[in-house]
Amino acid sequence: MYLESMTIDEIMELIENKGYMSFETMAIMEEIECSKRIYDRLIATQGTGTAGGFVLENAVVRYYLFQLDQLKSRLPYDAMGGQFVVPILLMQEFRDSSTVNKVRSFCGPNVYLSEREIKGEIQKFITVHLDPQGIVLYMDILGHLSDMKEKEEKDNRQSLAKRWEVAFGKRKKTCRA
Repeated sequence: MYLESMTIDEIMELIENKGYMSFETMAIMEEIECSKRIYDRLIATQGTGTAGGFVLENAVVRYYLFQLDQLKSRLPYDAMGGQFVVPILLMQEFRDSSTVNKVRSFCGPNVYLSEREIKGEIQKFITVHLDPQGIVLYMDILGHLSDMKEKEEKDNRQSLAKRWEVAFGKRKKTCRA
């Protein structure tokens, strides 16, 4: 929902405005984790067949793997910085407005994919798999969530101590000899 319709910058601004413990941040985190699992599994199986009804995801992954193979055959992947150039070229390819038609034609005429759904899936794939900002966003959310949970636990301990004081009065310090 968020990854399909918003850019990384918009997502980062939303998180900054709402906070790291907001419902929106948790939903974005869940979307990222779920999408990463799906794409990683499809890439690991080389995109063969449509696994478990992931038609859109599989179409985008198959097109990605095809483009990756094309670029690797044209560019020296290991020599002269090819391992850095190929991901940049892939991201540019996926951000091109004609990518929707390319994915459609790559999948063939037998598969019906709507333009809006393909655009959303491409946006999600870019955010989760290709864009380094997406990885940075994911790590940022993870880092802040652990900080926020620690703060929340500390606040809970302090509020428990305050409730104890209200109910039973302040503890007196005693000196033992």
